Amino acid sequence: MRSFFKDKKILIVGGTGFIGSSLVKKLLEYKCIIYLYVRNKRKKKNIEEIKNIKIIYGDIIKKNFWKKNIKNKDFLINLASNENKFGLDIDFIKNFEVNIKLLLLALDAASKYNSKIKIISFGSENQHGISKKIPINERDFDKPVTFFGLNKLIIEKYMIYFKENLNVKCVNLRLPNVYGPTSNYDNFLNVSLNKIINNALNGKIYIYSNKFCVRDFMYIDDVISAILITMKRFSYFKDTYYYIGSGKGLKIIELIEKIENLVKKSFPSKKIRRIIYKRKLSNFDYRNFLANYNSFKKITYWKPKKNISEGIKDTINYVQQNQ
Repeated sequence: MRSFFKDKKILIVGGTGFIGSSLVKKLLEYKCIIYLYVRNKRKKKNIEEIKNIKIIYGDIIKKNFWKKNIKNKDFLINLASNENKFGLDIDFIKNFEVNIKLLLLALDAASKYNSKIKIISFGSENQHGISKKIPINERDFDKPVTFFGLNKLIIEKYMIYFKENLNVKCVNLRLPNVYGPTSNYDNFLNVSLNKIINNALNGKIYIYSNKFCVRDFMYIDDVISAILITMKRFSYFKDTYYYIGSGKGLKIIELIEKIENLVKKSFPSKKIRRIIYKRKLSNFDYRNFLANYNSFKKITYWKPKKNISEGIKDTINYVQQNQ
């Protein structure tokens, strides 16, 4: 693994986010040369002096940015995402620009200026829609019911077009709910399961009426290992998108009970109060989801290493250390 990554030139968009910051940290161990796009210049203070990181700026939804920056790179890792789901306050233009236009420009630039670059982007279980059965695999029909899911599905279709007609090397990984520690604590509470764990440590758990719905939760280290093996075995991927996941679904109420028990085990005197919310939820909130990652496994031999109990324990410890 180390010899494969040494001196590889990797352009990362979204590298200061929850998954991105952990990926950058891991890649630095392998002596890669990372070209890290930073939108907010205030975020550069902690990373600009790190060896093997080159910070780049610019307007990422303009053609000139991609014409300039996609050349001579071995990989593009696109982790940029705008995850508005419902409501009248959705910024439709921003959602479109981040989830579609950005990667569409990158695909176009790759077809014109760098035929060798390998592009890895990320979708979501949201783009499948409401599941009638689980687990879900790549052959199941997608019918997204959120604007975010719709845009993620649209850009995936563009990826298929560019791959089949313009020979652009690209693959999309559809992710479930990701959680766990992060190398950038500012991002920690941007993740739903991390919020639940943090709330439990503060003595309260919020419960909604969808508590019996099944979800798939994947530990951050397993996501990073899946990305790395995708990069290494990229040439073996024939299709454009693949599901990855934990392999085990869990009802939300079962998850809450696990968190409560593990918090109390670490802190016997801790009292956790359940707060019942009666707010009306959307049909999408009542979906069940579990990923069937067998197609990905056959190509990469990858499988997740961290079970949910171990992941929650590690996350509890992480919160305590950082607080």
